[in-house]
Amino acid sequence: MSLRELEKRLTPEQVRAAELLVENEHTVKGERRTNEQIAQEVGVSRKTLHNWHKIPDFVHYKDQRSHLLMAGNRARIDSQLMRLINGDSQNNGLPSIKSLELWYKLFDKISNRTEIVYSDENRPTQEIDKMKNEIEEFRKRNSK
Repeated sequence: MSLRELEKRLTPEQVRAAELLVENEHTVKGERRTNEQIAQEVGVSRKTLHNWHKIPDFVHYKDQRSHLLMAGNRARIDSQLMRLINGDSQNNGLPSIKSLELWYKLFDKISNRTEIVYSDENRPTQEIDKMKNEIEEFRKRNSK
């Protein structure tokens, strides 16, 4: 659902609260406002603001607003990533291995993948039958 469609499903107070919350989450820690302050600015109680977080449309709207804010900072983020890769900003001039890994993941050049292969052919039937018999004997001994 688009941002505009979600906005139509919310009250003006919910839209304003979501915008303020997202802005607040992207603010430096020492300068952030409390939920109480945001609720007062919107004209609702802190409890009402808290309850809005249980409304899927409110949560999705907030997520999409946050995504837009991050997208607006994409060039700055990419620039910082490249500085880390080049070793320009810290780590004694050495490239950051984590930033290199992130770059490769962003461009699908590397992925974390676990493969589990199961095959009945891996164990001979006799071995499986032997294990079944051992389990049955164990059950008989422990059921008495």
